[in-house]
Amino acid sequence: MDGLGSAIQIDTRGSEIMRILPRIHEEINEEWIGDKSRHAFDGLKFQRLTTPLQRAADNTFKELSWQEALEIVAKELNSVRLFLFFISLTSSIVGFWR
Repeated sequence: MDGLGSAIQIDTRGSEIMRILPRIHEEINEEWIGDKSRHAFDGLKFQRLTTPLQRAADNTFKELSWQEALEIVAKELNSVRLFLFFISLTSSIVGFWR
């Protein structure tokens, strides 16, 4: 579950993992485990998105190709970068005149 080799106890109900708890092992992890170990089983329980989705005006979702999704993300990041650039220029000019 993690790179430390923590001692853990896995509680199940049938074939379903319910929780992961630390076992006391003073030399390795005392009685602690990280959040990554504790919640790693969530990925087995819940399905993750496998294709990008975009919300339409009528609150439905439209599937996109990965190329389309990455182009949208790049466009949005560029607009944020441009906005932050102008903010930094403005604060520099205001600071200069004080």
